Amino acid sequence: MSKLYNLSSGATPQIIRYFPIAFLFLVLPLAFFPWTAYPGTLRLVLSIFGISLQFFLFTLFLLKKEKLYYSPIFYLLLIHFLWLLIVSSFSPFFFISLSSTLLVSLFFLLFFLSYQRIKFSSLLPYFLFPLPLVILVCFLQKLGLIHWGGRDFSATIGQKNLFALYLVISTPFLLTNIKLAKESYKKWLWGILLLSLLVALIISRSRSGWLSFIVVNALFFLPQVKRERRKLVLITFLLIMAMLLTGVLLNFYHRYTSFERPARLTIPFRYLVWKGGWKMFLARPLTGWGKDTFPFVFPRFRSPQLEVYVPSDTMLAPRTHNEYLQVLAEEGIIGEIIFLLFWFFVLREGWRKRDDIQKLSIFSALAGMLFHGLFSVSLRYPIFLFYLYYFAGSLMDTKPRELSSPHRKLLLCGGAITLLASLSVSTVIFSSDYLLKQGETNMRRGDIRKGRESMEKALRISPFSPRVLYKLGKARFLTGDFTGALAIYQRLENIAGDYVEVHANMARCYFMIGEFSRAYEELTIAEKLHPSLNKYKIMKQEILKRWKGKRWEDSRH
Repeated sequence: MSKLYNLSSGATPQIIRYFPIAFLFLVLPLAFFPWTAYPGTLRLVLSIFGISLQFFLFTLFLLKKEKLYYSPIFYLLLIHFLWLLIVSSFSPFFFISLSSTLLVSLFFLLFFLSYQRIKFSSLLPYFLFPLPLVILVCFLQKLGLIHWGGRDFSATIGQKNLFALYLVISTPFLLTNIKLAKESYKKWLWGILLLSLLVALIISRSRSGWLSFIVVNALFFLPQVKRERRKLVLITFLLIMAMLLTGVLLNFYHRYTSFERPARLTIPFRYLVWKGGWKMFLARPLTGWGKDTFPFVFPRFRSPQLEVYVPSDTMLAPRTHNEYLQVLAEEGIIGEIIFLLFWFFVLREGWRKRDDIQKLSIFSALAGMLFHGLFSVSLRYPIFLFYLYYFAGSLMDTKPRELSSPHRKLLLCGGAITLLASLSVSTVIFSSDYLLKQGETNMRRGDIRKGRESMEKALRISPFSPRVLYKLGKARFLTGDFTGALAIYQRLENIAGDYVEVHANMARCYFMIGEFSRAYEELTIAEKLHPSLNKYKIMKQEILKRWKGKRWEDSRH
C-alpha cells in the first residue's frame, strides 16, 4: 500500500495515478437506491466520471513527457471503433447507436490507460473492500429488509445474475489474498468473507453464476496443481460441470412441464430469443443494426410463441441472453470477428502468465465474465465493462512499444474529441433515462400525474427515444389524455416500425375517443403481426359491438 504514496520527483505521483481507479472500485458496487431514483444512471455517471478523470491523468502523462506504451492489439480496438461508427451511420436508430459507440470508446481508452504500467496488485484491496457490504445487502434483501425511509433498499447489482457474476469475479482475488496473506488472522478474515460469498452465491439462485463459478475456479486452480495431478483435477471438474448442467436441465424441464405459463428464463424462452436474434442477423449480416439497438429492432423478428414467456406490452424486448449473438446482430459478421479476435489475444496473453498468481486471478476473472456472456449480456453493463477492459489492459504488457511524439499528440487530440462527444451525448441519454425511471417509480407508487410530468421532461431532453415515447404514451392514457397518447404512439410508429403493442395501444386510444373504425384497423394490423394472440380477436369483437351500437344510435338520430 505504501507504493501508492510514492512521490518521487520526475514522475506523476502514484496516488494521482491510482485514485480514479480506486475510487471506482470502491463506489461502483455501492450505489444504493436511496441515493437516486435510478441506480443504473448513477452507475453510468460514475463510470463516465472515473474514465474522464483517467483521461485527465493521461494528459498529465503527455505533458510531463512520461513514457507511454502501446501494443499491436490496440489497432484492433481502433478498427473496432471505426467499424462501429460505420455501422451507426447505416443504423435506423442512429442516435442510440452512436451514443453507445461513443460510450464504449471510453472503455477502449481505459484499456490503454490500464496498460501504462499501473500495477493491479496495489489496487487489489480496493476491489475487495466493497464486497462485504454488497453481500450484507444481499442477506438483508433475503430477510425482507428491503425498505429504507419509504424507498427501496437494494444495491445496483441487485439483479441476481449480475450480483452472482460480481461474486464470481471476486472469488479468484479473494483466493489470491488468502494465499499471499502472511498473518494467520488475515487468512481467517479472508476465509470468512469467502464463505459468506459462497452462501450469497448459492442463495442468488443464478444458474449462469454457478456455472461461471466452476469455470473460474477450474482455471484458477488447474495451473497451480502439480502436473501428475492435473488430469485427475480436470476429470473432477468435468464431472462437477456435467452434474450441475444435468441439474439445471432437469430444473428447467420440471418448471416447463409444471406451469401453464413457464418462468421467463427457461430454455424455450432463450431458444426463441436466440432464434429472433439470428433472424435479425440474417436481415443485416454485414453491417448489423447498430450497437445497443437490439431492444428496438427485435419485436419485428420476435416469434409469436415468445408471448408465452414475455408480456406483449414489453416495449424493450428482452436482450439476446447471449453476448456473442447480440454482437453478431448489432455489429454484423465483421464486428463479431473483431470482437472475438481481440478477446482471443487478451486471454492468450493471460494464459501465458499463469505462473504469476496475481495475473492468474485477473485471467480467471476475465474468462469468467466472457463465459457468463454465453447466458446473458452482463458485459453491456458499465460496471462489468469497467472491470473487463481494466483487467484486460493490466494483462497486456508483453513486448511493449514506446509511443512516438507525433502519435502521442494524435492520440491526445483523438481521445479528447471522443471524450467530449461521448460526454455530451451520454449526458442527454442519462438525464432522459433518469427522469424516465423517476416517472416509472412515481407511477408504481400510484402518483400517475407526477410520473407523467417526469416523463414529459424526459421527452423534451430525448425526443426520439422509443422507450420514453412508449412509457409516456401509457402515462398520458392513464391520465385520460387519449388524444395526447395517440399523438405519442403515432410518433413512435414512425420510429419503432411495426411493433405490435404500439398498434394495439393506438387502437385503445381510438376506442376511447369513439373512432371505432380506426381502432378496428389498428387491431387488424396488430393481429397480422401476431396472429396467435387471441386477445386482439377479443378486442376486435368488442369494438364491433360498440361500433354497431354507435351506428344504430346515429341512425335513430
